[in-house]
Amino acid sequence: MGIQQGNTSKSALLEIIAVSSLPETQKTVWSAFINAATEKEIIPILDALASDADTLSFLTENLMAKMEAMSKKDVSLWGKIIEEEKAHLHSRG
Repeated sequence: MGIQQGNTSKSALLEIIAVSSLPETQKTVWSAFINAATEKEIIPILDALASDADTLSFLTENLMAKMEAMSKKDVSLWGKIIEEEKAHLHSRG
């Protein structure tokens, strides 16, 4: 698989986020997500980050947009985010 696996995948993702150029508020959001996620959920994120340098920015934008959609209960925005994710995944082949 990708960068790190098993019990270290959360630590690996936390380290990637910590050294990234993301603003501290976004790093905090990522930390909360990582701590709540399972190892099974983290590994594909690490794999995606290993294969595409722009993925962290894309995933961060989507994570923040999903939080906004949930807080506003905006089903239309949620659907738009999902469509963008599908297009991104298809473009990665």
